[in-house]
Amino acid sequence: MPESVNDAIYKTIEDINWRPDARKMILVIGDAHSLEPPYGDHSLNDVVKKCISSAVHVNLYPVVISTEDIYGDLAGDVTFTEPEEPALTVSERNSTTPKVGTIIARTYPNPAIDYAYLDLTGTGHYVVDVKSLLGKTISSEEITTNRYTCNLLAVPAGIYLVTVTDKGTGKAEIRQIVKK
Repeated sequence: MPESVNDAIYKTIEDINWRPDARKMILVIGDAHSLEPPYGDHSLNDVVKKCISSAVHVNLYPVVISTEDIYGDLAGDVTFTEPEEPALTVSERNSTTPKVGTIIARTYPNPAIDYAYLDLTGTGHYVVDVKSLLGKTISSEEITTNRYTCNLLAVPAGIYLVTVTDKGTGKAEIRQIVKK
């Protein structure tokens, strides 16, 4: 789940009593990307502005640390209208046990080549955000169905974080999607 990484960096810059001649650097190691407003107080843009105004030199190097299988689950028997759902064999469907969450029921195929699919546990009013590991927004959409098609055609190979937020409850759930 996202953490208050931006807020922590911002507060650190404000609270540290830097020596005037000090070379100001901050190293952040974590296992999740940062909350963004309104869930956090500061955006990445706020942090960058604070670093510049305080002469703090920052290079962000994301390190993926996970206790979960980043390749996710393969599951099937879901009907999509556009684009068509990829056909999965019985062995692919049975190869892993789906990790059912409170919002996201399953994510597949993972890794994906062109599209990844999220099945949600119910219908509602959701916001689906897809971000790079550096926090760059790839897409953000509001949906009212229990299925989401993540278009990966225009993004390079890598790991992406998909956050589904239930607008009714404010609860959110995140999954990693790997693009081959």
